[in-house]
Amino acid sequence: MSKITDDGDVKAVPLKTLVQKYGRQAATRIELWCERAYFSVDDSALVLAGPARNPIKPKYDAQVDAWLRAMTGRDENPNKREAEKRTSDDDFDTICDWLASVVETQHPLAALYLQGEKDHGKGLFASGVAKIWRSGWIGIEDAFHKSGFNSLLAESPLVWVDEAFPDGMKPSDILRRGLAQREHTFTRKHRDSGKLLGCVRVLITANNSDVIDRNERLTKEDHDAVATRYAHIMVRQAAYTYLQSLGPAARASFVDDCRIAGHTLWLHEQRFASLHKRGARFLVETNNARIANLMVTSKPEATALLTSLVHSIVENRKADWYLASGDTLWVNSVDAVSQARLIDPSLRVTESTMIRALRAMSTGRRQTHRIKNKQPKKMWELHPDVLASWCDATKIADYEDVVAAIKVAAAAAAAAAAAEAKGQQNGRAD
Repeated sequence: MSKITDDGDVKAVPLKTLVQKYGRQAATRIELWCERAYFSVDDSALVLAGPARNPIKPKYDAQVDAWLRAMTGRDENPNKREAEKRTSDDDFDTICDWLASVVETQHPLAALYLQGEKDHGKGLFASGVAKIWRSGWIGIEDAFHKSGFNSLLAESPLVWVDEAFPDGMKPSDILRRGLAQREHTFTRKHRDSGKLLGCVRVLITANNSDVIDRNERLTKEDHDAVATRYAHIMVRQAAYTYLQSLGPAARASFVDDCRIAGHTLWLHEQRFASLHKRGARFLVETNNARIANLMVTSKPEATALLTSLVHSIVENRKADWYLASGDTLWVNSVDAVSQARLIDPSLRVTESTMIRALRAMSTGRRQTHRIKNKQPKKMWELHPDVLASWCDATKIADYEDVVAAIKVAAAAAAAAAAAEAKGQQNGRAD
């Protein structure tokens, strides 16, 4: 570098001097969606490119589409069990919408949870989607570990949890905070920290639902948050059958030849515009609360209470500690404690503990009811989907049988209340 002096001479000026005199420190940030680095004049920031992507062209793949349909039961008999209708949205559209949104890291996206048996293609799915980025996928600790460095987020936004969350990590915290975050602190070893803008994509694969920490003490708000941040899909047996019919070479080509990745980008072209127009907080939102339900019903006090409740209602026992009304059940917290202890005498549960459990399992409604000639009691209304998920998971009773028993008990309770009211009216008349 050089400059012209007052005398008209040209004088060399060291770059270091120019930087010290005229330069100013620039902040550094990474944008996950950015393809080329640039300098932002508006805020004096050096913006680094996000994760490098493989040069893959969007392309519809008939075999990948057929496999996704087999995974999600799109071609199943429409007369499938009512329980499946109740506990899942349209799984095929959910998984296709998730794939269509996976590269749009400017927007939050629900975590996709694929649950199914071995060789159903869960790992194939993860590896295939990861092919979009040159570095593939990263682990959950690489993205969210408090004491570690998260520089790998700059290489891939796809976070894959296979079978289990690391010890010390609460899944609900990741889902409530990590998924909604649009800005992260970017930390690198022996280098300056900065900001990383963009939203991660979390993919969970497991043989069962135990990947979720059921020992977490969830509030009603936690339950609702988890329910809307999980897109939970039970991978059907048909997926295994279809993959086996293709043979090992075709299955390998799903990943090696980027066929899943190409189909994913094709889905992005076809679906993302309409998804974005919805204006929802998460590009893919789901009302499938099965995982959240399993988390709240797996607590010892909840399990004992529901066991006693289901046995009592199905066996048509005469009881005054719950009330059947319409299609739902109302339960009092004090009575629930004693009933839970009858099932499990070693259970250490207090009324406050039971209230937390009931609130998490409830619709959020708490009202005063009077059963027979007893004193009025405050009761929680159990959420039907929570009870349904618990029945489906434990197999203690079929939920359809429970619903039928609730209706019978509700009719009996209504008749008893009417008879009591009539008796009181006659008594006043006399």
